Amino acid sequence: MEFGRTPQDIEHNRRVFLIGFYAVVGSLILVPLGVISLVNARTFLGMVLIANSLFCILFMIYSRLTARVRGVSYLFSAQAGVLAVFLVMHGGVEGSGIYYAFPLALMMVMLGFTSLYSGLFLSFVFMGIVALGLYAPVPGVHEYSAVHRSRIIMGLSAFFMMSLISEWMRIQSYAAITNTTEKLSADANHDPLTQLLNRRGLEEGVGRMSGTDFPAVVSVLDIDHFKKINDEFGHDAGDAALLCLADCLRANMKGRDLICRWGGEEFVVLFRNTSLENARTVLRQISEEARSGSIRYGTQVFNTTFSAGVVQLRSRDAFHDSMNQADQLLYQAKQNGRDQIVSADMLKVV
Repeated sequence: MEFGRTPQDIEHNRRVFLIGFYAVVGSLILVPLGVISLVNARTFLGMVLIANSLFCILFMIYSRLTARVRGVSYLFSAQAGVLAVFLVMHGGVEGSGIYYAFPLALMMVMLGFTSLYSGLFLSFVFMGIVALGLYAPVPGVHEYSAVHRSRIIMGLSAFFMMSLISEWMRIQSYAAITNTTEKLSADANHDPLTQLLNRRGLEEGVGRMSGTDFPAVVSVLDIDHFKKINDEFGHDAGDAALLCLADCLRANMKGRDLICRWGGEEFVVLFRNTSLENARTVLRQISEEARSGSIRYGTQVFNTTFSAGVVQLRSRDAFHDSMNQADQLLYQAKQNGRDQIVSADMLKVV
């Protein structure tokens, strides 16, 4: 069974499963016990059990028809708690109702638990009602001996304590596993130096693009004379140049656009739902900032420029072809003297 990948999906599908499971299994248990009670002239007990089995099925059907899983699970939790209290108070058959109260209380916790505080609230309410029924002079309550009353309270208290710890650990585990998975996914999709997307991250981002993101524009950028920077100032200075350009890109592009360090000194930017002219305008601005800015590394001060090829991207399927075309235009910009942006529409320096 697929429970999902996010904590929300996991919790939703878990509740769907529990509602269906408890509805079916609960009916298979409650209906025979209800019929046996009716046959043995325990009319009230039998009617309560059969009525609860019908509620189980109705809750399950309602959750499937309306998709209101969380709300139905709370109703199911309340029903299980009320039935458990009833069986403790009524006693069932010669006081045996208490044995069925434990699985019902478990249902109440599993379907009603959303946090440790909510679980504690449910437990205190349940235990308060049970204690009141057992020790207060309430008419109609089964007569348990003093020893049995104290053991019922102690047993249910221990049961709730273990159930709450188990549910709390389950939710904390979901969160820890999800956080770890998201961190690993982020590490796998991002460049460790610039924290921009890497190739894998960019390709996954393109794969998630929808029709409203097109037409888009893709541009391949390459820092000019990057090898010279490394040779003259050292590789750490080259890293500083990469970080400077990455910061310029982040500062001038929209949050929904994609920025990638494609490899080495090469970057790819993808503008969603825009024209070539708008993309060129942004790239010119970034180019001017990079050209006029000073990069300081130790006692060294230098600036940097980049060359770029820019093409229109019409669909996700055309991404790799557009990348190849943008790469060719980048090569043309390098051949024309660098520090240039070459557009695909007119195939000239802009």
